[in-house]
Amino acid sequence: MFYLYHHVRLDTNEVFYIGISRHNKRYKYKRAAQRDKRNPIWKNIVAKTDFKYEILLESDDINIIKAKEIELIAQYGKIRDCTGSLANITDGGEGTFGYQPTEQVRLKHSQLMKGKKHSEETRKRMSKAQLGKVVPEEVGRKISVSKKGKNLGKNHENVPLRVFHIPTGTTYKSIMQAAKHFNIRRNTLGERLRSGTDLEFKLL
Repeated sequence: MFYLYHHVRLDTNEVFYIGISRHNKRYKYKRAAQRDKRNPIWKNIVAKTDFKYEILLESDDINIIKAKEIELIAQYGKIRDCTGSLANITDGGEGTFGYQPTEQVRLKHSQLMKGKKHSEETRKRMSKAQLGKVVPEEVGRKISVSKKGKNLGKNHENVPLRVFHIPTGTTYKSIMQAAKHFNIRRNTLGERLRSGTDLEFKLL
């Protein structure tokens, strides 16, 4: 059985998160009550106030639950898009229903990825995909400055690329630090920053 829930701030009685999950064998609504494994925007809100959860809908048909989640997220709007009060990162409809891979599964995946090399054909496709991409002038300048002096000796001063997280107003000392905090691959975050159009992060 799947269910749709929302979180409500106790200080303002305002809905700030919409989520979906499925019944847990030991605790029916475990994910709805869970505080860990939440995104930084959610954590920032709960650091200021407590919350309660309310079950909005239950069904054996996950598509019904997903459709309602998408509808409600659109209705309330998201903080990261500056359209509403929700801490949700996505528009909904793609939840994994509280599944968390075991340590054994994560270790196995890590071992499989170690030493993995792309084929020549794959590298060519990746290279082709980058052709024509325009890097905004300001972003390009910052990247260029940050690369100057690399490998020129330990006493050479490099200029770090600081990253600003827009929804929480937090500044990170480097792309690596921000990527690690949000559990994003460094290269993925770098691409998002270079695009100059990301709504969640920007370079300082």
